[in-house]
Amino acid sequence: MNNKIRVIIADDHELFRAGLINLMNSIDDIAIVDYASDGLELVKKYASHNPNVVVSDISMPVLSGFESFKEIRKFDDHAKFLFLSMFESSEYVYYTRKIGGKGLLSKNVRINELCYGIRLINNGLEYFGMEWTREKLDGLNEEYKNLADGVIGPDIFLTYKEKKILFYISEGLTSGEIAAEMKVSKRTIDAHRYNMMKKINASTPSQLIAFAIKFTSSKSPYLSDSNPSK
Repeated sequence: MNNKIRVIIADDHELFRAGLINLMNSIDDIAIVDYASDGLELVKKYASHNPNVVVSDISMPVLSGFESFKEIRKFDDHAKFLFLSMFESSEYVYYTRKIGGKGLLSKNVRINELCYGIRLINNGLEYFGMEWTREKLDGLNEEYKNLADGVIGPDIFLTYKEKKILFYISEGLTSGEIAAEMKVSKRTIDAHRYNMMKKINASTPSQLIAFAIKFTSSKSPYLSDSNPSK
């Protein structure tokens, strides 16, 4: 165990988590030291085990993967996370890097590539998949900064519900998943998204996502508190 990479697996889907653990238990240089089924449990188990790398789903109960990572970074600046998600778009690569995560891969990734990513991240490198070259990663921050800056305006006002939807968008949820979380119809969420795009002068869904990621991860003056009843 001393020479193995110590890993915690975090995912709320028991079958996926158990299957992943079973596959990784056969890898010679990796040891699964524990698992978590929600973000809060992950924070507690991280503190107990101090693993080399965490492989975490983004969407989990109590605390999301992103939220649990931020909590862990409060007591361990060197925490190394490889996130798993059904979402592979550049917006989430950008956000993962922005908060200090070391990697993001599809949940459909092959076990050999996942282990390859774990090894790189354990050595202090990043891994977002074969297609994400260093040059492509270097250009990502500027690309999404420009997208988000293109929709900033001094007169933006967002309601409590709109800000909540922005948070869910930044977490990678679809309109259907957001509707389930907020107990409203998908049509209602789609209407809110359309209205927000008009408010922030966004012409594409990617601009809305870039806006959501930027302004839910920073203390923007445009996201001042508003009445939750609105």
